[in-house]
Amino acid sequence: MEKNRKTWGSWARVVSVAGGLALVGAAIVPAAAYAHDLTYSYDTTVALGGSISLVIESSSTAQTVTVNPSSVEIVTGTSDTLTIRGAATNVRLKNSKSRNGCVKDGSGYNYLTINSSDDVTITPDTSTCTSNSPGGGGGGGGYVAPPATSCSVTAPLAGASVAAGGAQPITWTSSGSGIADVLLSYSIDSGKTYSLAYPTGRSNSGSFTWVVPNLPTTTAFVKAECRDASGTDLATGTSGPFTITSTGTIPATPATPATPATPATSTTPATPATSATPATPAQPVAKALHAYLKNLVVGSTGDDVTALQQFLVAKHLLTIPKGIA
Repeated sequence: MEKNRKTWGSWARVVSVAGGLALVGAAIVPAAAYAHDLTYSYDTTVALGGSISLVIESSSTAQTVTVNPSSVEIVTGTSDTLTIRGAATNVRLKNSKSRNGCVKDGSGYNYLTINSSDDVTITPDTSTCTSNSPGGGGGGGGYVAPPATSCSVTAPLAGASVAAGGAQPITWTSSGSGIADVLLSYSIDSGKTYSLAYPTGRSNSGSFTWVVPNLPTTTAFVKAECRDASGTDLATGTSGPFTITSTGTIPATPATPATPATPATSTTPATPATSATPATPAQPVAKALHAYLKNLVVGSTGDDVTALQQFLVAKHLLTIPKGIA
């Protein structure tokens, strides 16, 4: 069998296993029935063997509900809360945790609320309840139920404005037994996600000085989770929304030192230019003569000899060695 249920605005199905989850109207009847990840959008009757029935009240949530002929076992997760009552005013909620099964609601029914991370088996009966009689015993008087564990954030207050970088006290109150430490966290997105305000659980001192992160927002929350020695969350409290402003003094991140410049490599002196070799003076060009008509004798000098030299050079018959004028 399947049962439609509403979960956060969308319809889902709870599927039974281990013998089937038989439904009669809005009732679950036993057959070693088992259902998981439950959200009850209306009051649901759990019909046990005989004439005893229980009612799981609307808006209850649980991880598993196992229905047997004479008992029902309820397991809740960290965010679950389930309220169950007798279908008749004379039904006592005897249970495995020896909690008071004779606490009446405004309509006169005995009821039991099972909070986060719990596992309770209820074996109801119709024994007469006496004042403060326990749900798990024989109905003797004088029983006082242990106080429920609670954990509440008292600061920052809803609507407060805290400065980024400032020291902001987170304070909380708690009650009940078994609280070993308190895990503190904060959110900047209306509680959708949380980051740790301190990396591990703090002692249950009621106060912690928090250095506000530089994450400006108008939808900040702080959460305190009161836990037992095994780290199981016994109760959780959250603040109302508050604002983180960026007006606080935020320690500047030291600038990374500049890398020293690499010393310039010394310039190799330029090689002196080789001095140019002086040009060889041009030789006078001999005047082109067709014939040399002078008569020279041994020992002749002067212009006539010079003219003869020019004639012979022009005819390529004489080459004057370099350096001879």
